[in-house]
Amino acid sequence: MKTSKLPTQPTAKKKTSIKNNIAKLNRFGLGYNDALDFVLNKDIILEYQKYELQYNFEEYVPFLSDDNYLFTRIDFLAKGSPTLGAIIANKTHLIASGGINVYQAPTKTIINGFKKSLKQNIDNIEQIAPLNDYFNDVDNDKDLQEVIAKVTRDYITYGNAFVQLIKYKGTKFDQNGVLQDYKKLIVKHTPLGYCRPKVVRNRDEKRYIGVSADFEKGIRLPVNVKDIPMYPNFEEVEINGDAYERTIIHLKDYQPNFYYWGVPDWIDCNLFAEIEYRIARFNISQFENGFAPSAIITMGGATSDPEDVQEFTRYFQESFTNTGNDAKVLFYMLENPDYKIDAQILSDIREGQFTELQTLCAQQIITGCNWTTSLAGIPTPGKLGSNQQLRSEFSLIENMVLKPIQNLMNRKLINPIIQEAGKYMGYDWSVIHAELATNNPLDLSSELDLNAVLTPNEKRELLGYEPLDDTQLAILNAMQNDNTNQQTGNNTE
Repeated sequence: MKTSKLPTQPTAKKKTSIKNNIAKLNRFGLGYNDALDFVLNKDIILEYQKYELQYNFEEYVPFLSDDNYLFTRIDFLAKGSPTLGAIIANKTHLIASGGINVYQAPTKTIINGFKKSLKQNIDNIEQIAPLNDYFNDVDNDKDLQEVIAKVTRDYITYGNAFVQLIKYKGTKFDQNGVLQDYKKLIVKHTPLGYCRPKVVRNRDEKRYIGVSADFEKGIRLPVNVKDIPMYPNFEEVEINGDAYERTIIHLKDYQPNFYYWGVPDWIDCNLFAEIEYRIARFNISQFENGFAPSAIITMGGATSDPEDVQEFTRYFQESFTNTGNDAKVLFYMLENPDYKIDAQILSDIREGQFTELQTLCAQQIITGCNWTTSLAGIPTPGKLGSNQQLRSEFSLIENMVLKPIQNLMNRKLINPIIQEAGKYMGYDWSVIHAELATNNPLDLSSELDLNAVLTPNEKRELLGYEPLDDTQLAILNAMQNDNTNQQTGNNTE
């Protein structure tokens, strides 16, 4: 027989841990009870401060909690909340799936006017062709855009992302079948759970990222950590028996009082994301375990044998709960034969629980993600949701949310990769500047006047006809001018 255990008092070790954590939270002016609640529920996301790390024997800083609780929580919320998950997926798609534009490298400046005026297309095919080949295979047949999509997803979801640059040396056969030396800068996306920044105990130390699969398991002191220097420093690191020069790029969203890690911009709405998941989970449980008959029939003369009652209870649960068993008729058998048959018809109107709270949670998640209701696919009462409204909202989101992340990717990831790969592989790519293109989901073609923007031959090409020669075009233009003059004369009359 199973027995339920009552909650036990915290052990001495646990009390000490809680007491120490409460002492850490005192710097935020929290009272004892508030600090205790925050420690147990982990509603406040904190990073170890410098003076705390001085007395910590660990060499690597975990992602905001020793036991990977917050890492798992963020991962869970990004997949369990439909509104949050959709916004993260949309941001990733709009940022990373539009391709890469390549220009001649402008003079370094932060003045947008000069930078835009200096953008020029590259006409030298000898520079573009090898760069395009490299972009199509940066890591074991993975193209650069695929790597950037993974990095973008990590950055938007967790506020952090890691990319290794590996200087690979080998040999391969060229087009003539001659074996030649081969160099390549491999660009490898590294899962966030494998990485932890190494503690920096003085400002003169190089910064390293420890990489180990044991970190993802929550092991605090693994023995097989590989220290990889942060970009732009390269060092030889041996992994799985192969030693190559490596560096690692850490992209992170800046937050005050955070030195080692970033925090996603949506973290302030994480409680609403959890509520949204729990509302759906609660209603599913209602369907699975809810008792929803359409009528109750009372009959006298039933047996009171314990074995029959137990069998009836089992059959009752299997017959009236879970999917497909609702709206049945329940027969209630009474032992007294004097009772007459009585039928009670039950209402079947059920609209679910917490529907208004779910709407509030969705709105708070949209606000916390710096998104808009229309782009999240939620209609706004009193608004038509026209293309003009969507374009206005997308323009705002593009400039305030998407472009800053794309600029970060351009400065810290894409262009450093181009420069390092060019130097290592022997190409003159110092004159190349690349930028992520925004994938605009709104199509303007349906609202354009094709006669005003397309030439006759361009319209014929769209319809599958041969283009007209110069003589035919002159005749067509003369006919159109005559028609225009006639219409003008009729309007004048």
